[in-house]
Amino acid sequence: MSGQVIGRAALVGVEGGGEHEGHVARPAGRRRPLLDELFRLAVLSGTFAELAQTYESALAGALPPADRIYLHLKLGHLYGRELARPQAAVTHYQRVVTVDPDNLEALRRLGELNGREGRWREVARLKQQELEAVWRTTRDVARAAAVKRELARICEERLGDRAAALVHYRELLELT
Repeated sequence: MSGQVIGRAALVGVEGGGEHEGHVARPAGRRRPLLDELFRLAVLSGTFAELAQTYESALAGALPPADRIYLHLKLGHLYGRELARPQAAVTHYQRVVTVDPDNLEALRRLGELNGREGRWREVARLKQQELEAVWRTTRDVARAAAVKRELARICEERLGDRAAALVHYRELLELT
């Protein structure tokens, strides 16, 4: 898969369309299948670095915010899971959260990456932000309870803050 095959032109002009629930921006229309095919081919051929370079090139162009968010999420995934470059992944997820503070996918992935590095205070802060985003975007009690439970466990087990954990567990009881 060469740069000519996965070209910037394939990505520029992707129609944007955000989904309110979870704030996951996804391109719509005829370009979405192409992006999915590019990713599928990268998986089959192991050309993740080349795909990341193509996405990075596309970000250099003029794109609507929803498309930029989509590409940053894809790059976060590629760097964080396929290319073992966690700091690059963090950078892309942070760019998403800067534009869309309620983007649940970016918040969740940032929490995972910070957890791998043992930055538990940051993970707790991100979980709190994720919880607030769940309420603003979905009002999903089960999802909010799951995030609240994670936050309580982080406070208790990772931060050693039993008082904060107790508060979160009490609030969790009120949710369920």
